Amino acid sequence: MSKPYLMSSRRTGKQIDVPRRLTRYFPRPDIESQVIELLLERRRAITLVGPGGIGKTRLAQELAYRPELASSFETTFCDLTLATSEQEICEAIALALGWALSPTRAVPSLILQLKQRPRQLLILDNAEGAGANLRALLLELLPQCARVHVMTTSRTPLELEGETVIWVPPLRSDDAGPLPLDEALFRDRAQLAAQPLPDTPAAQQALRALLGVLDGISLAIEPAVAQLRHVSLGELLQHA
Repeated sequence: MSKPYLMSSRRTGKQIDVPRRLTRYFPRPDIESQVIELLLERRRAITLVGPGGIGKTRLAQELAYRPELASSFETTFCDLTLATSEQEICEAIALALGWALSPTRAVPSLILQLKQRPRQLLILDNAEGAGANLRALLLELLPQCARVHVMTTSRTPLELEGETVIWVPPLRSDDAGPLPLDEALFRDRAQLAAQPLPDTPAAQQALRALLGVLDGISLAIEPAVAQLRHVSLGELLQHA
């Protein structure tokens, strides 16, 4: 059964099997450019590293649709949250690709099928729980599958030979427009929630103080916005 987020590039026919989010994305051009350049230079293993909620998953998902990568790779997104053993990791990747694996020879079966595919970018999300087993799998898989590139999101580096680690900073560290990214995100989500912020110095001061507490973590900002349906910005700050 086809997935609702399966896209085929009109120019190349390459498939992008990565979820598309419905909320606005605020670009992080410095990191995006770095990742794209590394992948196009044929770096085979890139890990986006940062604390939970910093925006690693959304960044990886948006990168998949950048024209430079969409025209170069078939891209598949795989969530490894529930995968810990090597068998479970292989099964999660195969499921994301829509493949069946040999129940007794999962690693060789996965490698054999990947060898027969065009240039492939695997986005392996939430990889911190897979740890050493993922590292062992990639050490076996990448040398044998020359057309496979892996972009991983994790709270810690994989410590993999040939791995390029890119640290993802808090949103407020990037200023890609008239507003810092954390403030732009908060105001955008407040508009979606029908809770636009008052355009007053007091509201701006309270917002900046609140964002300082939330520490540029997108997964903390969005739930805070939802609370504006029930409390004022000042009350939200008091309880943050």
